[in-house]
Amino acid sequence: MRRAAVSRTGHVLVVNDDTDACEIVARVIEAAGHEATRSHGHDEAVGLVANSGIDVVVIDLPGSGAGVHLLETLRTRPDEASSTVRVVVVGAGPANALFCWQSGADEFLVRPLDATELQEAVATVLTRPESARASYRATAQRALQ
Repeated sequence: MRRAAVSRTGHVLVVNDDTDACEIVARVIEAAGHEATRSHGHDEAVGLVANSGIDVVVIDLPGSGAGVHLLETLRTRPDEASSTVRVVVVGAGPANALFCWQSGADEFLVRPLDATELQEAVATVLTRPESARASYRATAQRALQ
């Protein structure tokens, strides 16, 4: 799928409990002109979203389920920052994808992660109008069912 080119930069929070993987993803984000903040845990990530002007969160789905829990937390918190932040999830397989779309992800990328695909996904979610987010998720869910 072809995605929109970067038309604005954003502040991206990269969440991954693997510090090396987190650093690699953050550098890919920075290479596209975005500011990247690194986080290695759920509570820290939630606090950063609430207080740091984060536009996009990139979540890696480890086998532990921590990434899914973070996505659910962001989508159920009452603060405006958590409800409006765009979320790109990196995971494996259609079952992960369907669950993430249903839980409010704005984009889902399948491992192995491609740097260009990640940069394009961040650009896309930054420029997707708020009014189009729900219909985009619904279309993605239907494609997997």
